[in-house]
Amino acid sequence: MDLSAADADIDVEASVRIVDGIGSFGAIEFSTLTAKDILTTKFINLQGGYDYYNEYGRIKGFSVRRSKMGRRTK
Repeated sequence: MDLSAADADIDVEASVRIVDGIGSFGAIEFSTLTAKDILTTKFINLQGGYDYYNEYGRIKGFSVRRSKMGRRTK
């Protein structure tokens, strides 16, 4: 799916889901999330975003990795 096409399908007035951590996951049914649901999710902090996508990946069958970007000094 082309992301620009997905962006065009999202209504500006669409309800935005705000996730602030694992405690707010109880109301989310990860197995039924659509691309629109994923694209309209906002996170309070990076840890909440990581936990959200980690749980989504676990349900959908893929893994999530958080890595550090570093600069090699030589």
